[in-house]
Amino acid sequence: MEVAVTGSNEKGLVILVLGVMVMLNAVLSVLLTIGSDMRSK
Repeated sequence: MEVAVTGSNEKGLVILVLGVMVMLNAVLSVLLTIGSDMRSK
């Protein structure tokens, strides 16, 4: 998979990175919620 660093691809890359960061944040918050639930029981 070749990634040419041009204007449009750079914007796509930024959106991709932001999307991954948002997904990681969501997963982390879910894991933290599950972890605290298990500890309280």
